[in-house]
Amino acid sequence: MGRGRARRGHPRRPLRDPPRPLERPALARAAAHDHRGRDRRRSRAGAAPAPSQHGHARCAAAGSARPRVPDRRREAGGDAALRPLQLPAGSARAAGVAARPRRTRRHPRARARGRAHLRRRRDRRARRARALARLRRRGGSRIVSREEDVAAAAARLWADRDPEALLSSGARELSPGTATDWGLPASAWELASRGEAISLAGGIPDPSTLPAAALREALDHALASDDGGALTYGGGLGFEGLREQLADRSARELGLPASAEHFMLTNGSAGGIAIVCAALLDRGDVVVSESPTFSGTMRTLRGHGARIVTVPVDEDGCRTDALAAMLARLQAEGRRAKLVYAIPNFHNPTGASLTLERRRELVRLAAEHGALLLDDDPYGEIHFDEARPPSLAALAGGRGVITVGTFSKTIATGLRVGWIEAEPELIERFTRMRFDMGGSPLLHRMIAGFIESGGYADHVGRMRPLYARKAEALQRGLRQYAEPYAEFRGPRGGFFLWVRLRDGLSADAVQREALAEGIVFPVGRAFFPDHAERDDDPGRGYIRLAFSTASVEELEEAAARIARACERAAG
Repeated sequence: MGRGRARRGHPRRPLRDPPRPLERPALARAAAHDHRGRDRRRSRAGAAPAPSQHGHARCAAAGSARPRVPDRRREAGGDAALRPLQLPAGSARAAGVAARPRRTRRHPRARARGRAHLRRRRDRRARRARALARLRRRGGSRIVSREEDVAAAAARLWADRDPEALLSSGARELSPGTATDWGLPASAWELASRGEAISLAGGIPDPSTLPAAALREALDHALASDDGGALTYGGGLGFEGLREQLADRSARELGLPASAEHFMLTNGSAGGIAIVCAALLDRGDVVVSESPTFSGTMRTLRGHGARIVTVPVDEDGCRTDALAAMLARLQAEGRRAKLVYAIPNFHNPTGASLTLERRRELVRLAAEHGALLLDDDPYGEIHFDEARPPSLAALAGGRGVITVGTFSKTIATGLRVGWIEAEPELIERFTRMRFDMGGSPLLHRMIAGFIESGGYADHVGRMRPLYARKAEALQRGLRQYAEPYAEFRGPRGGFFLWVRLRDGLSADAVQREALAEGIVFPVGRAFFPDHAERDDDPGRGYIRLAFSTASVEELEEAAARIARACERAAG
């Protein structure tokens, strides 16, 4: 608009003069005080007073005293309020005083707001101090003071927190895997480890037969002949050379053509089952399992949130008629089983082997209902007969069956090397759930060398008749000493003898008396997945005896002691 007026001949409005900086009142008063003192000295000397820069011209010409200017500080504090400002000579502040105008006094409302702000800040500090005192009196302070040591403060703060609240739902549902979970008394492992008892508890290879020398030689060869790959990360699938050897053995012994792409090396068969569950199961998915069965796999399934339903096992393995009824019932309820878990070869704990007819029916039922078969086969190579039982994967043509195996039972449990065998499409999906950078390439190459040299086949060939003799020794002893109290069916492979107690004998009572005799074994209850939900005890009359670790002589002695334990338990 101003531009428009200028074009029409109207002059622009001149800008105001910028305001002059205000002088500091205290400095002005100090200067006036100095002028008055100078005037008094000049009067005593007979000279006229000098004109004041701050007074009126007429007063200075007449030599009279300057008129009194009202000053609130003078009225409030007297002459003391007008003492000259004392500044060090030559200081930066003295040099710049005249150039820095003093701020004017704040408005009363501004002063009131400032006082209110100070009161609020003081009140906040007081409330914080009171809250800190209350927390410390309760012993649960979560505020770390500056004087506290960091480690001591962290220990104090975490002492009141419950680690259980941080766990996943799967971890909260599981126990840590104590001896009780495996069907053993708490003192069983301690007695066995001290050599004070004969252990029939665990299915592990005979310690006296571990091929340490041959493995050492294979290890040296792996280090000497390798270009550095043995000491690097192995990747999700594992050493290809060992996977190729597993594929060759599968084709040669089981009649199932395979390649390295059909295999994934894992941390034992338990690690393979964990990877399968992680890749396939969501919380609430249904898994059909045999009952009784290996309790370790049941922990894995529960840890992944699976809902487990069971079908019974008899002397010929999984009852496929019960499986057919279970799958039909699930289908009628609008649900489906995602996995069917089975141990077809030398079952743990029963030692039973699935008949050929039932193997074929099992494969058919799983395919018909769209459920994957999870074949847990750690004992398949430990067969006492000449021929190895046919695999479920071979009967299914390699489709719809996931097989897990391990070297833990045939070589040594400490190797922790197992595998998953499945279709390459499934193997690729399993690697998605592999987060541990793979297994040990050094151990993979060592085992591959052990197999390539022929040492593995010779070792397993020696182990089969040894475990057959051990199984026979235990059965012979039980028939001789404990026949009135126990009955069983001899296994055709594996590590276990499943014993049913007669005349209502309690497995817990027999286990207790056997422990006093120096014999350790688990009761049958631990192998029934649903025992905690049932009113009765399905394993009350069963015990599982592992014959793989003890010597033949110890097994015969163990049979006699078990007979005495049964006699005392029967009362």
